[in-house]
Amino acid sequence: MKRIALIVASILANLSAHARCSNESYTISGLVTEASSSSPVVGAEVAITWTDFSQSHKVTAQTDSMGRYSISLAFRPWSGNVNGHDECRAKLTQTSVIVSALGFERQSGAQPVPSVATTANYSLKRTAAGRLR
Repeated sequence: MKRIALIVASILANLSAHARCSNESYTISGLVTEASSSSPVVGAEVAITWTDFSQSHKVTAQTDSMGRYSISLAFRPWSGNVNGHDECRAKLTQTSVIVSALGFERQSGAQPVPSVATTANYSLKRTAAGRLR
């Protein structure tokens, strides 16, 4: 009976240690403007991708009439035993971003995520076809 109690206590301790690692929420928001005039780009798509636990995720948003967008995403931190005690690790620090709009050159790259609320503004150049309009 004592052995079963120790096993149950161990399982409960393990569950409570992992319960501390709740999902983290992030918001990336900003403006998408035209490079030459700084006017808003309406309807641009901002796509944010990231990977956690070998699984890829993608969230998209479209800019409004003022060129603004906002994307919320959640990241599952890793929890496990490190040097004899449980820890939460693998905070999301970077995502990949692609910003695209009809008549504009596509912009892509890494987007650092230094905190739970990040501002990321993008400036798009018109394509040659877009300048003819």
